[in-house]
Amino acid sequence: MFETLRLSRIGASGLHLEPTQGSEANKVCGPLVSPVPLPLGEVSVTALDHLDGLPRDIDSDQLQITVYGPKQDVLLVRTAKGRAGLNDLYEDVVGYRPDDDDVLDSHSLLCLVVETIYRDTCGDMN
Repeated sequence: MFETLRLSRIGASGLHLEPTQGSEANKVCGPLVSPVPLPLGEVSVTALDHLDGLPRDIDSDQLQITVYGPKQDVLLVRTAKGRAGLNDLYEDVVGYRPDDDDVLDSHSLLCLVVETIYRDTCGDMN
């Protein structure tokens, strides 16, 4: 999951999270991760409600967002209960709730919140 050299940048469309692939017949499992290395670390999103860690209902799952540094050290762990919790986390960093401006689909909201937390924690403003 981690690489020594990190040259990737978050694109204009923002961070995108995808499930990891298990070794058993490429079975999809959790947590959600960025499919490309990030410049200053890594992120993962685990559903604490499910044994495999894969979020099934972002609007209601108990989600754990973890930000790792470039040497795999855990920099931050935050939890959120569903959509309301994701809005709370975003508000803690930015000062307002994304759903107050526009209602995003659940996955887009999750990606926005995780990207914001990653950038705030790692200082990545690219």
